[in-house]
This record gives sequence, structure tokens and C-alpha cells, in this order.
Amino acid sequence: MPGISIYDLFFSPQQQRQKSAGACSSQHALISGPPNCGKTSLLLQFAYNHAMNKDSIVTFICKQHAFDVKPPFLSQGVQPDSDVFTRITIKYVHDYEELLKYFAAFHVQSELPRAVIIDDFYDLFDERKCHERFGHMRARETAMVKTLALAHDAIIYANESLGPQYECKLLVSDTHTGDGPRLQYIYQRWLHQIFTIRSLDNSRFSVSGGKVLQKGTHDDSRAIYSLVQNTLVLEQFDCH
Repeated sequence: MPGISIYDLFFSPQQQRQKSAGACSSQHALISGPPNCGKTSLLLQFAYNHAMNKDSIVTFICKQHAFDVKPPFLSQGVQPDSDVFTRITIKYVHDYEELLKYFAAFHVQSELPRAVIIDDFYDLFDERKCHERFGHMRARETAMVKTLALAHDAIIYANESLGPQYECKLLVSDTHTGDGPRLQYIYQRWLHQIFTIRSLDNSRFSVSGGKVLQKGTHDDSRAIYSLVQNTLVLEQFDCH
């Protein structure tokens, strides 16, 4: 199975077959970038791309009212009233405990999604609540590990159940303020592909792949995009 590549953030699987097979990648990925870099917009485009197939449904998980506070930008040509959005389920959660409940009951869903997306994963883990449950110094990290492990197993279950002609993907986002993802040592245990966003100026950004940890390969693809006039615009795509 091809897994997740940078292509998925901008092109549908049908468009990818016309352009290129893409780099070797993982079905579990993290996209990390600085504040206000359009991560949620990329996640929504990823969801839209995978819901274009009329047989597919996608689950998009985020904190309650997240879209109301800061609506994501749509790509050029994507209409907000498109029927594709009817196949994207927006699931609002308050914290990681509701996320755990979702993945614990993943196997009883009447129809399994082809993609599960979690926006601002780290923000779901309140330090106080994690400490109340686990009661030690690394309570938040422990909660993150348990949640990622359960999510990882759920995606494996979905792929075994869907059969070889379909696949289920997990894409998680987080915000970083330095050069790379915070708590990367935790993420990389469960999310084997990490995409990193860097700011080029106030409205232009680059997103690049990296080492696919489980497979030992490297994704050198890079995309440059901008956020202008409430629109996500792909400016350049380099595949090496």
C-alpha cells in the first residue's frame, strides 16, 4: 500500500495516478509546523482528496468549535457546497479521553473510514487532567503514548478489514515553535512519516517529507504553498 505522501495534501489519489506514484511512505503520519501556517487547511484538503471517491468516508477530529474560531482555507477550485464534504464527518472532542473512547470503539463502526485525521493532537492533552489520571511527572507523555498506540492499532485493524484494494490512513497535526516537532521521540514511535512545515514569509510556506522510519527510505518531495485571500494555493511541487 502506498501510504501517505505530500501528494496527498494537495492531490486526490486519482490525480496522483496521473502524475506520479509518489515516494515510498507510511500509513501513519505527522504534519508539524509553526503557528498559523495552514496545517488545518492542509488536513481538510487531505480529507477532501480522500472523500472524492464516492465509496469513501473520512473522519476529521478536532477540538469543539475549532472551525468556528478559525475556519480553514479551501484550495482553489474547491467549492464549500461540494457534495464531497458530505462524506467527511467532523467529530468534535474536548480532550484525549474522548479520543480514546473513539478508537476503543473503532471496530464496531458500521463503515470504516479511509482516513482518520486529528488536528492539533498535543492540545487535547491537558496537563492537569493527565496528572489526575496517571499521577506522575510524565503524565502527558504517558497519555499521548497510550492514545497513539490505540490509534495505530485501529488503523491496522481497518486495513486488515478493508482488504487489499482499500487502505485507511492516519494523519495527525501538531504545532512547533522550534525547528521540528515537540516530543518527536514519542510521535516517531507510532507515526513513521513526519512532514515538516517551514515559514518562508508571512503567507508562504514549504512542506517537506523526511525519512520514512519504518521502511528506511527518504522522501525528498517538497511543496511550496501560500495562504492568500482565504485560499490555499499550491505554488510549486518538487518530487525528487
